[in-house]
Amino acid sequence: MIEARVEQNLAAQNIPSQQVLITPTPFNTVLWRVVVMDDGQYWEGLASLLDSDPTIDFISRPLGDWPLEEKPNTLEGLKAFSGNFLNYREQDDTLIVSDLRLGMSDSLPFEFIFAEKREDGAWELLDVTERYPSERSFALLGQLWERLKGDQSIDSNLQSL
Repeated sequence: MIEARVEQNLAAQNIPSQQVLITPTPFNTVLWRVVVMDDGQYWEGLASLLDSDPTIDFISRPLGDWPLEEKPNTLEGLKAFSGNFLNYREQDDTLIVSDLRLGMSDSLPFEFIFAEKREDGAWELLDVTERYPSERSFALLGQLWERLKGDQSIDSNLQSL
């Protein structure tokens, strides 16, 4: 049911459908998270089996780019493992690569630091990739529960977790 709804929404909203991930949100199989990849951006949306409106409110986010010529083996392995559902971002002079398959929006549990900026502004790969400390919070589980029950008015709140 959710897959058919996602396909209809992608076509209606002119969002490419070559690389789509549909996965249940934590602790249930009623509320589903959808991630759609494209050149330079990805879309994220939520769909519940209990929604009264079949429209999925997709939010577009930048994908970022790998800024270095050198690509370490760990990055190539992560690309293969994740099906290239990856996001690249700079934050506090670090290059962070996020696996978009798990978590939601700004609450992604598998993020890794691959490089740091030197004083001259050039990137330097770390000898060993580090896990980026992500915050996991159960504070919004109540909103997630309401969204699961079909309250589509809180989509933008949940997608900025």
